[in-house]
Amino acid sequence: MNLKNVAENGFQCLEESTGSSDKNTEYLEERVRYLEEVNRYTLDALEVAASLGDFQNSINKLEDIPAILEEARSRIKRLIQFKTMAFFMVDENTNDFSLADVNPSKYAPSIQKEVDLLIENGSFSWALREKRPIIVTSKNRETQLILHAMSTSSRIRGMFVGIVEKGITDINGISLSLLSIIILNSSNALESFELYKMIREMNNNLKKKDNYKILFEAAPDGVEVLDRQGNIIHCNKTHQNLLGYNNKKIIGNHTTDFFSDQSKASFHENFSTLKEIEYVESEIELICSDGSLLPAWRKEKAIYNENRDFIGAVVYNRDISMLKIAEREKTKLESQLRSAQRMESIGTLAGGIAHNFNNLLMSIMGNASLLRMDIDSAHPYYKNLRNIEQQVQHGSRLTAQLIGFAREGKYEVKPISLNQVVQDTAGTFELTRKEIVVHQELDDKLYGIKVDLGQIEQTLLNLYINAADAMPGGGNLFLKTKNVTHKDMVGKPYDPIPGDYILLTIRDDGAGMDKETKERIFEPFFTTKGLAEGTGLGLASAYGIIKAHGGYIDVDSEKSHGTTFSIYLPSLGEAIKNKKELPCKIMKGKETLLLVDDEEAVINTGKQILKKLGYKVLSATNGIEALELYEKNQDNIDMILLDMVMPIMGGGETYDKMRKINSDIKVLLASGYSIEGKAKEILERGCDGFIQKPFSIEELSHRIRNILDKD
Repeated sequence: MNLKNVAENGFQCLEESTGSSDKNTEYLEERVRYLEEVNRYTLDALEVAASLGDFQNSINKLEDIPAILEEARSRIKRLIQFKTMAFFMVDENTNDFSLADVNPSKYAPSIQKEVDLLIENGSFSWALREKRPIIVTSKNRETQLILHAMSTSSRIRGMFVGIVEKGITDINGISLSLLSIIILNSSNALESFELYKMIREMNNNLKKKDNYKILFEAAPDGVEVLDRQGNIIHCNKTHQNLLGYNNKKIIGNHTTDFFSDQSKASFHENFSTLKEIEYVESEIELICSDGSLLPAWRKEKAIYNENRDFIGAVVYNRDISMLKIAEREKTKLESQLRSAQRMESIGTLAGGIAHNFNNLLMSIMGNASLLRMDIDSAHPYYKNLRNIEQQVQHGSRLTAQLIGFAREGKYEVKPISLNQVVQDTAGTFELTRKEIVVHQELDDKLYGIKVDLGQIEQTLLNLYINAADAMPGGGNLFLKTKNVTHKDMVGKPYDPIPGDYILLTIRDDGAGMDKETKERIFEPFFTTKGLAEGTGLGLASAYGIIKAHGGYIDVDSEKSHGTTFSIYLPSLGEAIKNKKELPCKIMKGKETLLLVDDEEAVINTGKQILKKLGYKVLSATNGIEALELYEKNQDNIDMILLDMVMPIMGGGETYDKMRKINSDIKVLLASGYSIEGKAKEILERGCDGFIQKPFSIEELSHRIRNILDKD
C-alpha cells in the first residue's frame, strides 16, 4: 500500500472515531512525514548494503586471489551468519572445480564431501545453470547449504558454498539478493585482478624499448600503426614483405592506398565502428607492388589517450592466401568425393545388371549354337543362327561397357604393346571417319602394359568417336604415347601411386566443353547427344576400365578450344611384342561333368551343349545340392563347371567345401561378372580356371580340355 492510500484510510478511520477533522489532518500529515523519512532511510540502507559488493574501488589494493576471497567472505558475513563458507574455483585449462578457500578450515573435509554428493545428484550443475542462490538440504538433513555460481560475462569462475547455522530456517529475499550482488562483484573482481595483473606485466615489458621493438618486428603478421585519420605512421618488416614495398614507400600513405577497390568500400564504415567498440576484424584484399592481390584477415584495435579520445589504431594483417587455396582444394576434393561415391554406387548397380544380362545372353548364345551345330552350313537358317550369335557378341560388348564402368572389366589380362593397339584402332577409325585426320606420335621405346586387350581397344575407340562427334565438319585427332612416372603427374585431382606409367594423350581441335559438362562427362548415361544418337555409356565405361587396370584418366577442355584426354596405365618397365592368336576349333571329350548354376535356362542349355561335346552331365541348381551330388558321385565326376554368384551358397563357399571333400578337385568357374573381385580370390585359392558369360561353344570346349588334360 502506498503513502497516499495510508493517508486516505487514516482520515476515514479517525473521522468515524473522533469526528475532529482538524486534529486528524494535523496528525496524519505528521505521520506521512515520518513514513517518508523512514522510507528514505530504508533506501539509503539498501544502497549501503549493496555497496558491500562493490570491489572496484579497492581492487588495486588487493595483492592476490586469496585476498579477494577473504574480502568477499568478510562482506558476506555481515549479511548472513553462515556456519561455514567455502569457495570452489575453476581451473581454466581443465574446467575442474577445486576447493580454494574454506573458513573455518576444519570443515574442509565435510564441505568437500557434501559438494561431491551435490555433484553426483545434479544439484551442483543446477546451481551453475541458475546463477542465483540455490538452497539445498545436507545429507543428514540437519543443515542447509546455499550455493551460488561465481560467473562473469566471459565464463564461470567458481562456486560459493555456505552452510547455515543450525536453527536458522528462514533467510529473507533481500539478503539473498544482496548475496548475489556480492558474488557478482567478487567474480568481476577476480577477473579484473587477472586482467590488471596481465596488463601490469605487459606494461613492464613494453617499458623496455628493446623488448617492444623485438615484439613489433617479430610479429608473424603485417603490423600497421595508424593515426586517427587512418594514415600509416609505422609498420613492421613483415608488412613491408607482404606488400613488397620498403618502409619509405608505405609510411605517410593512407592505409587504403594499398587496398583493392572492393576493400576500400568497407574501410570507412569499419573505421567508424572501431572508434566506438575498440575492435573490429574483416577480410580484405591488399594490392602488392607487383599488382597482385593478396587476401588478408585484418584485425584493428583502437588506441585512446587518457581522456578516452580516439587517437589511432594498431592493425594486424594476416596473409590468408594459403588458407584460401586450401579451402578451394577442400571444396574441390569434397566435390570429387561426392562424384566418386555417386559413381561407385551406380557402378555397383551397373555390375549387377551386366551379370544378369550376361546370363540371358548365355542362354540365347547356347541355343543358337546348338541349332547351328545340328544343321548344314548350306541350310538357309545357318546364316540366321550365325547372325544371332554375332548379335549376342555385340550385346556382350554392351555389358562389357557396364562391367568396365563397375570396375569389373579385366577378365583376360596379358602383356601388350600400347603402340600396337593405338595403330590398330586408329586404322580402323580412319576407315569409318575419313573427314578426321589422325596424327600419331608414338614413342618407339615405349614400355609394355598388362591389360585386357578388348577393354583397352573399346576404350580408345570410344574416345576417338567422342572426339569425332566434337568435330562434325572434320578436324584433327592427335595421338601421343610416352613413358612417364608418378613424378610427371603433377597438378592432378588425385594422388597417383608411385611407379612407372604409360601416358596416352588423345587431343582434338573440336568444340570443347563447358565446366558443367566436363564435371559430368564420366557419369553413366550422361550424354549431350539426342536419345537416338548415344547411350551415355562410352566415356563412363572408359573411366571404369582405366580405373580397373590401376590407371587414371582425366580431361582438359575449354569451350571452343578442343579437348584432351590423358590416360595413365601402369607400365611393365620393358617393351612387349604382341603375337597373333589363331582361331580355336571345337574340342570334345567323354568325361563326366557336374554343371552348377542357379539359372534354369543356363542349366538346360548348358547340359545340351556339354552333351553335344560328348560329356556325361550331372546338374545342380545351388551349392547345397551340388555338395550332396559330389559327395555321392565324387569318384565318377571328373570336373565341375561352377557358377560364381548363387543364392543360399555362392560359388566360392561351394568350392571351398568341395575341396575339403577332395583336395584334387578340378573346377572351371563361370560368371556374368569378370575375373576381378571375388572370382580372382577363388582362383587364388586353387580354382583351375575362369570363363566369362556369355561364351561360345568353341571357347568352352578349349577351357574344359585345358583343365582336364593339364596333368
